[in-house]
Amino acid sequence: MAVDESLVLREAAGEMRRGDKFEAVLGRVIRRHSGSYAEYIDVIAKVREVAKEKGLTLPQAARELAHG
Repeated sequence: MAVDESLVLREAAGEMRRGDKFEAVLGRVIRRHSGSYAEYIDVIAKVREVAKEKGLTLPQAARELAHG
């Protein structure tokens, strides 16, 4: 079962709290949605690419990807 990328990105960005690492929060959300490690790798690679290209934090890049 493939995870809904937009959904997990919105949830992960929304669950961020002070001191959290985005990667850990995203991994937790993907596991909660029965996603695989391969799906995690695919999603985090996209988030990192957008963050690097646009000079955003990972949560900001995740929000941008989630909203198209």
